[in-house]
Amino acid sequence: MKKVFFVFCAALLVASLTISVGAAGIEKWLTFYHEDRQTMPMLAESPEGLIVNIANYTHKPDEDADETFRFGIVYNEKVKLDGFKLEFDVKRSPVGGDAWIAVNFFDNPRPMHHDDPTDTAGFVSLIRPANDTELGFEGYQSTVGNVFSGTGRLAVEVDDVTNCSIVLEVKRQADGYYFYMNGEEHPGVHDDLLALFADDMAYLEITTYRVEKEDHAYELLIKSINGQPVVWEDPEPEPEPEPEAAPEAAPEPAPEAPPLAPVSPETGDAGMAILAALMIAAAAVLLKRKIAAR
Repeated sequence: MKKVFFVFCAALLVASLTISVGAAGIEKWLTFYHEDRQTMPMLAESPEGLIVNIANYTHKPDEDADETFRFGIVYNEKVKLDGFKLEFDVKRSPVGGDAWIAVNFFDNPRPMHHDDPTDTAGFVSLIRPANDTELGFEGYQSTVGNVFSGTGRLAVEVDDVTNCSIVLEVKRQADGYYFYMNGEEHPGVHDDLLALFADDMAYLEITTYRVEKEDHAYELLIKSINGQPVVWEDPEPEPEPEPEAAPEAAPEPAPEAPPLAPVSPETGDAGMAILAALMIAAAAVLLKRKIAAR
């Protein structure tokens, strides 16, 4: 049983090195927002996964009405891109206006700033509702020091854009990175990312965005990364083995009786008895002869 437990622990260690999140308890996620914002994303654990709540934006009086409102979370360890798979649910999102959710893979854990997009390089998987049942999966890539450029759009049908499930996957090929949403392949070939992510590792960032300040409420449920639950209970420790009972001491052997001294027929009791019997028999014979002679 101990061997099985040690193998389990080793598997968790390997998973944590490549964020198969399981790596990924709530303490590994960082929240962010622009410096002039007042509302932070809220994270909570649940049996289903990590809940990300981004409440309605609290607008400052001195801010311009046309400013953008962007919040998000970042996983504070690099993830392996080839074979990466993220499963999450959209539980609530704004309706109408210019709003989107983005799953980003960057070369550093800093959030991309729209005013200076050259501060961060990588790939943006931008998911923007087109109507009540269609999500547009837009791709954007950049290298260090360059602005992001579009790589194409994929239309994905869902039942309800404000309450749906999304699966994002990444594959690395010889000619570039390929991205998939709900099993459908994005049309772009992202060859510039091969040099940027030469070690096939990147930081994972999930962002929400809305131009209009009204109704900026999002709720996401991040369920798994690479097939492993994002939040899970620590495995119950193996019960301590009961101490083995000390072996009972073997009983000491009984002392052997001393050997009996040999008895000489001439001096022992048995010898004396035989001698006496012979003497009596001889006396009886002599007595009988004397009687017969008279």
